[in-house]
Amino acid sequence: MRRFVLCLVVAAFSALVPGSASAAQPVMTNYTQDYASPITDVCAAAIGFSTHLVITETDYFDANGAPTRQYIHTVERDTFTGPARSLITDPIRTESGSDWTPAATSSAAVPQV
Repeated sequence: MRRFVLCLVVAAFSALVPGSASAAQPVMTNYTQDYASPITDVCAAAIGFSTHLVITETDYFDANGAPTRQYIHTVERDTFTGPARSLITDPIRTESGSDWTPAATSSAAVPQV
């Protein structure tokens, strides 16, 4: 009798626990982007500006292959070049994400220092 009650309790509990969600493997893409432009209206000397971005994009999909979420991590380094010397910034890290599921339609960008 005890064994029967124990089996009944385990079966009832198992029915209440949700099954694991199935999803396709996330796709990670790495790429870089460079941009350069002179700064001409700040002072008499010519100042060069360039930026280098290292971007990692991760796309998530449901079991049917439909996109559900995107996460982007960016590391930016800027360089300012003047007549006598150059200044290179510390890395600037930015993370952003979007959730495309019907229940969540928010997007957030949080810079990290």
